[in-house]
Amino acid sequence: MKIPETSVGVEENYTLPPQSGMNSSLSRDQLIDIPIDHKRSRYPFSIVWTPIPFLTWILPFIGHMGIATSNGVIRDFAGPYVVAEDNMAFGRPTKYWQLKSHLARGGVTGWDNAVREASEVYKTRMHFRTMCQLLGYQGIAVVMEELLKIVKSLVQGNILQFTKTLMEAMPKVCKLPRYDYGSPGVLGYYHAQLNDIVQYPDARTELFHSFREFGNTILFCLLMEQALSQEEVCDLLHAAPFQNILPRPHCKDGEKPETKQKRLEVKYSSLQIVPSVEKLGTPKQSMIAREGDLLTRERLCCGLSIFEVVLSRLRSFLDDPIWMGPAPTNGVMNVDECTEFHRLWSALQFVYCIPVGGTEFTVE
Repeated sequence: MKIPETSVGVEENYTLPPQSGMNSSLSRDQLIDIPIDHKRSRYPFSIVWTPIPFLTWILPFIGHMGIATSNGVIRDFAGPYVVAEDNMAFGRPTKYWQLKSHLARGGVTGWDNAVREASEVYKTRMHFRTMCQLLGYQGIAVVMEELLKIVKSLVQGNILQFTKTLMEAMPKVCKLPRYDYGSPGVLGYYHAQLNDIVQYPDARTELFHSFREFGNTILFCLLMEQALSQEEVCDLLHAAPFQNILPRPHCKDGEKPETKQKRLEVKYSSLQIVPSVEKLGTPKQSMIAREGDLLTRERLCCGLSIFEVVLSRLRSFLDDPIWMGPAPTNGVMNVDECTEFHRLWSALQFVYCIPVGGTEFTVE
């Protein structure tokens, strides 16, 4: 639809063909048309989608979504109690669906108000906790097992090859510069020592992206375990009255806590699942009730840690000698020699902190 030109400051109404659920008379600001800008990630009145590393590879129909305001700024549920603005949690969108702004209730203003209100609501909600509820124990185990398979191929593939190549480019010895060089002198010293690493063409793209995927896996497993622990604690609190687990009662002067505790147990005895099932149910139902009661009581008493198991599995992937480096020449530790991986990691951190030039590519 072509909108006629008007003078500045004059608002005109335009009549559209009548459709169900919309007003036939709309003002100019309700027909605002801002073009899509892919370079700046501006998608006005759009729902955007981007893949989640690893998870989308396993389940292609799962991804991360966001919604854009009238000026194209994207807002997305980036994590627990966090709604990001103009910085999607998993990178720039790869798909978008632009909606018709004039169909929104209240036009442009109504659209922006709805996005803002939704953002305020999601700032009070958890993210990984919802995923734990959806997946359950078996689903979480399947997802983490698949993630570990992908990380194993990544660590023993691209990252290992990059590490071997860059370790050869590292200086054999890099001594600590004198403090009286000053900041510019120290920066120039390290820049000269690590010139081959800085000039490596794939460092800011493929290598950093591989490390990002590796780090995202570790953070994902850690956050999933934290959310799962919160779910288990809530389950135990909810199940406590049905398992004869009662809080210690408050006692006034002269009252005996044992007497008051027994009184509470008698009062809530009808809520206990196991005695009720044993009294009214079949032997098989009684056995299931006892096993369920035991499992619920012991859930947090086993000392198991998903994250600890994940870290142990990740450590088992680092079986190449390049990760440990040769034995120190002095028999104790390397001081100035750059033969261990942590020296290369420090060099990569140095490269990462160097501002990107106008003609350089990055992982973003």
